Amino acid sequence: MRKFIFPLTALFVILFLTQHVNAQISATAETTAKIVSGLQITKEADLNFGSMFSPRNGGGTVTVDVNNQRAATGVQLATVTGESITAAQFKVTGDPNATFTITFPYSFSVINTDGSGSSMLVDNFTYNSITSPSTLDGNGEKIIKIGATLHVYNYQALGTYKNTTDLKITVAYY
Repeated sequence: MRKFIFPLTALFVILFLTQHVNAQISATAETTAKIVSGLQITKEADLNFGSMFSPRNGGGTVTVDVNNQRAATGVQLATVTGESITAAQFKVTGDPNATFTITFPYSFSVINTDGSGSSMLVDNFTYNSITSPSTLDGNGEKIIKIGATLHVYNYQALGTYKNTTDLKITVAYY
């Protein structure tokens, strides 16, 4: 009889443990992470208003649009051989079809590099149909072109005027 009770007890224990294990149910989930390329922005062209004469009867403005076309009001433009009139151009690269924000400048001054300390205001920026936020194309690229208006003052000092830091475009993933 003992030979019969021990296997029978073992069978009940196994059945009990099996029933207890079957009451537990589990599921799994897939875990995913993606590393994307960081945004890059490179300057492809500087903003160049070209040469002009200093106004003698009040000031005026010179405007360069995103298509590299220049116009003036109250300022006589000068044509210099080999001088290129250009809108600023930047190329943004990153993850294809990614959305990003853009921070544009509001205004800044260009300063006479010949030592006179004279300056001219640059403002009224125009852009090539770009808004913030914007989206990179399927190749992960976007071109930003920037035109602006230069305010030339009465009897503006002769010389070359520059600003190498304030036409700054900042981009960040949205």
